[in-house]
Amino acid sequence: MKTLKDIATARLLNQHLLRPLFTAPQEVVSWMGAMQAQDFSMCRWAVGVRMRKPSEAGVIEALNKGDIIRSHLNRSTWQLVTKEDYHWMMPLHRERSIRSWCAFAKQSGNPISDKMMDNSRELLTNILGGKKHLTREDIIPFYQEIDIDNAHTVRHLLAVAEAEGIIHNGCTDGRKITYRLYGKDENKFGCLPKEEALARLATKYFQSHAPATLADFVWWSGLPVKECRIGMEQISSALTVKMINGTEYFLHESNRYGKMQKDSITLLPPYDELLIGYKDRSAILSKEHERKAYNTFGIFYPVVLHEHRIAGNWSRKELSVTFFENDKPDAACLEKAKKQYEKFVNTNR
Repeated sequence: MKTLKDIATARLLNQHLLRPLFTAPQEVVSWMGAMQAQDFSMCRWAVGVRMRKPSEAGVIEALNKGDIIRSHLNRSTWQLVTKEDYHWMMPLHRERSIRSWCAFAKQSGNPISDKMMDNSRELLTNILGGKKHLTREDIIPFYQEIDIDNAHTVRHLLAVAEAEGIIHNGCTDGRKITYRLYGKDENKFGCLPKEEALARLATKYFQSHAPATLADFVWWSGLPVKECRIGMEQISSALTVKMINGTEYFLHESNRYGKMQKDSITLLPPYDELLIGYKDRSAILSKEHERKAYNTFGIFYPVVLHEHRIAGNWSRKELSVTFFENDKPDAACLEKAKKQYEKFVNTNR
């Protein structure tokens, strides 16, 4: 492994974007550790594209059964995690996420007080009791009854409740997002000692994202460098260091090996882990095309992967593709990629 192309190929294999092996949505999410999930529709494709037989209906079923949980975790952003991983991962981010959301609220001119958070906890426990699933629109009127009528404040209080492990996603039809209480049946998994949790997080990251750097892991996890180092030290026997272009990369012992498929095309969703999972994205994306893949405000766009490079954008509505330069992939490969996505969404119609 000597070049950026080698890094890209290994990442595609380890992320199961190349020769995927998984058959169930929760297998994908478990392997990846946590998957960015801002775009509720497209995060389902992020899971599906890593399956041997992608099915949107299958991903939605896993969400509704609670096998996959969508909540605010890494970097205080939406993530998909499995129910088995949520219980130990959430405490790693809890305090940092609560501080972040309180800061966001203050910056927006709608600060939230300790009393408001106490009232919010009690309210959510009451209205979501009995395994109820309510949308944000359903919940807002209840907040108005306790004199909290600002929609932004409600949003921040819900995020704090997620960070505290009180609520996470409820059932969905694929369009509406709901909330439910963190159930007693989920508490059976218990927490882990912090060092063990950090080690498990490092394992999840490097098995699925390698080759990657310490800086990549710090970015992805949203945790301090010191804590990331602790996690990596705990699994040092499973990591191999590779110097590539003067940069120290880490490979996990589970690293997959194989060659790039010639002229392969993959339609990637916005916020896909192949981009957002790394601080340095140069192995997969040319610097001159960065703003076509994401903007300075952190908004990521749907992109086209041509072999080992991000080579264009695509629209999910029209399934139209625009390439950045003069890439002219095989028409049959492009049509295959489009049909794969169409087949995925058709499972939920």
